[in-house]
Amino acid sequence: MPTELLDVERTLTALRERILVPGESVTDIHAGKRSLWVETSVRGLLVSRPQWQLAAEPWADDVLEVKGDEPMTHTERELFGLVHAKDGSSYALGLHRDDDLAALASRLTLPPGQAVQPVALAEMIALLGTGGHFHGALIEGSAGGDPLLERFPQAGEIESWLHPVRWQRVDGEVRLKFFSYSVYPTDEGRVVGVDAWAVTAPAAGETRIRRDRVAELAIGMDGELGEVRLLG
Repeated sequence: MPTELLDVERTLTALRERILVPGESVTDIHAGKRSLWVETSVRGLLVSRPQWQLAAEPWADDVLEVKGDEPMTHTERELFGLVHAKDGSSYALGLHRDDDLAALASRLTLPPGQAVQPVALAEMIALLGTGGHFHGALIEGSAGGDPLLERFPQAGEIESWLHPVRWQRVDGEVRLKFFSYSVYPTDEGRVVGVDAWAVTAPAAGETRIRRDRVAELAIGMDGELGEVRLLG
């Protein structure tokens, strides 16, 4: 993981090309030792190096987390990832359009030292692949949150058919399966949505990421489990 100062020019170029929306411009920047605060015409963005497993990958030159302002509504902060690889590739993650998660997943088929590790990839998909202003975590725990059963023991109702990240290589194709969860506030409490993910990365051809909502747990203000909806 890099310990030097952030590359401000490279970061600003990536922000302008991939994260800022049409008509949005940078109006001011404040560079710290390990972070960069960027003011734009519509929002503030904090850039820093996260504690993501992806940041420790040997092929990664630098991995940056970009956080938006604290929201005024019952949503989570905007969250993006910028990944710069030593081979010159770059990836913008968590976008509402043109996300590079599938391109990043294509690295599963590369040789050791250049391939993304399955658990590191799954962590990023869980965190940034749900879309909108809510983020997820692997059910076994990851950068997005503690293990599902530690945070919500009520999820024991569906524990028997959940599993941590699993992957296999078949004839050069890498297949990855895992579960994640996200939390959404409601007027009555919270809803915990559980998703099943399947990633298929062929040696040649298009990498596919599939997400299926398999369960929703309604949890009241008092922490009591309400309705459990099995959707899969």
